[in-house]
Amino acid sequence: MTIRTRCAALFLSLSVLAVAGTPAQGFEGKWVLDKKKTGDVPQVPQDLVQQIKMDGNSMIIKSKFAQPKNGIYPILWVGIMTEELRLTTDGSEAAKSIGPFELRAKTSQDGNALVTNFTANMENGMAPGQEAGSVEGQWLRSVSEDSRVMTLQIKNKCSDGRTLNTKLYFNRK
Repeated sequence: MTIRTRCAALFLSLSVLAVAGTPAQGFEGKWVLDKKKTGDVPQVPQDLVQQIKMDGNSMIIKSKFAQPKNGIYPILWVGIMTEELRLTTDGSEAAKSIGPFELRAKTSQDGNALVTNFTANMENGMAPGQEAGSVEGQWLRSVSEDSRVMTLQIKNKCSDGRTLNTKLYFNRK
């Protein structure tokens, strides 16, 4: 191979990497919950739409959903039923107050997936008689090869023993 051919190949490789950007950028866009593919998941947020935008090493997730009719957000859905959530994608910790909870999350890349491990703690109840509690879990986001479907695998455990282990499927709009 000549020097000119090697330089051209190197330039082409670097160009492809620059255009592709980081895999986290593949999550950017508007994602609408596919109710049919997701199936019957207990307490799934109705009409869930997530708008994901990257800002440097931060992933900003703006969610819209029908508010719970009884006004009570299920504890196992903390972080998903949140109007805006900012996560870092470099493994550093991000913190956010969500209602009575303090959410602490670390997100890192695993191949073409983003893995978020988190804890959400409520030290004191917000109302008389309400007890403290916590949720710990993992969100694993992946995008299909054609970039049209995002899968969000949720594995959560509440301090009272309840668990949530499900997958949500979103279509890119």
